[in-house]
Amino acid sequence: MSGADQAVPGSPTARAEAAARRHGLPTFGAWRAALERRYTVMPPWYWNDRHCRENYISHVRAAIDWQRRERRINRGNASFQGSLGR
Repeated sequence: MSGADQAVPGSPTARAEAAARRHGLPTFGAWRAALERRYTVMPPWYWNDRHCRENYISHVRAAIDWQRRERRINRGNASFQGSLGR
């Protein structure tokens, strides 16, 4: 990982990476590497470090929100399925 990929401790990117680790999501460097595999031509924001980090933070927040919604839905489904057996 290059120095540009390492988050400064306490920075928004470092906090996002810590949240990502807790939720099983990729680090900033791994997320960028996945983008490089995904795109043939990188989007313009990829080359702007600040904008790229903002997009990573947004990605982490969206993924965590999605995980929370899925957990809530799964709990509701489990409760419903349990009520059918009574």
